[in-house]
Amino acid sequence: MRQEQHKTCNLLIVDDRPDNLLVLEHVIKEYLPECGVVAVRSAEQGIETLRATAVEAALIDLQMQDIDGIEMCRRLKDNPATAQIPVALITSHSVDHTTRAKGLEAGADDFISRPINNLELVARIRVLLRVKRSEDELRRVNARLEELVAERTKDLKATIERLESLSRKVLMAQEEERARVSRELHDELGQLLAAARYELGFLSNTQARSAHAHDLDFANAIGMIERAANELRRICQGLRPPLLDTLGLEPSIEMLVREFRERTGMNIESDIRIDEIEARISPDIALCTYRILQEALNNIVRHASAAKVTVSVFAEASDLKLTVQDDGKGFDLPKVDATKGCGILGMRERAWLVNGTVSIWSALLRGTRVTFSVPLRSSYERIQRPERS
Repeated sequence: MRQEQHKTCNLLIVDDRPDNLLVLEHVIKEYLPECGVVAVRSAEQGIETLRATAVEAALIDLQMQDIDGIEMCRRLKDNPATAQIPVALITSHSVDHTTRAKGLEAGADDFISRPINNLELVARIRVLLRVKRSEDELRRVNARLEELVAERTKDLKATIERLESLSRKVLMAQEEERARVSRELHDELGQLLAAARYELGFLSNTQARSAHAHDLDFANAIGMIERAANELRRICQGLRPPLLDTLGLEPSIEMLVREFRERTGMNIESDIRIDEIEARISPDIALCTYRILQEALNNIVRHASAAKVTVSVFAEASDLKLTVQDDGKGFDLPKVDATKGCGILGMRERAWLVNGTVSIWSALLRGTRVTFSVPLRSSYERIQRPERS
């Protein structure tokens, strides 16, 4: 007596003729003892069976009374729960090209025409099972890959957030250190220079008017101290603009543009229209805007050889927008971008930390345009972060 073999898969057979079902069941049990057989006599029964029974392949008669094999195949392939089941359509005669095309369009994986040799029938069933197992394995691997990608993405996101936090802390520490140095220079060295100027002025007034040489020496010394005091004031304002903390972004930008104009002699035009939105500009965005403008102007002085510079700051929709354009010699943007030169990396990093973006256009002999755009909300509202450039 043959011992019943453990079934590793199920095959669905759908045919409205009992004799055909018996023949197929016999062949499968004889040659594929590892496969269980689920035999039904209509397409409706087959579809209903698949709701409760898992099968690895379906053999469906092409011509049936209620629903033919092509329509049943189409319904199986249209249902996500059964779309992955390989289907072979069985017919008692040769299939014409039109019918075969309809069956393939419906999702059929094979056509079997009776009469067929048992060994060939079994071989075709094995092919269907191999395809099913290969596709199942591929889906399993894909699912695992998606899990790994999700895990790595989560880890990468956490790493980016940590780096972002570190970058923000570094920038904050830099700004705090600049503010401290600026205060100390202003409070300590500034007071010493002011006292020295006062003392020199006092001594100059007490000298005899006939001592002309001494008057000239005192005048030169006072002039040097005044120049040192002016330079000290400029350095302090560069380290940490006091107007930014007291009066806001617009006066600070106006002061910065005026100082560059006076210091470099450049023709710098400005159009600043942010008075109505000043209250919506958070301190971190204000500082970022100021620093990017400062860096852009410094780049123009160092590299552009420009005759005219235009600075504009305004609100566009819900964004704050800064544009700095010059008519200088320009540069090869891809080459400079690749080396992160001209402070481009620093500007983009600052912008990224407040959810903003920096875009740069430049062409040789046609000038350069730097545009900074940032949503008018706090940098800590991380709703949607732009991609790093």
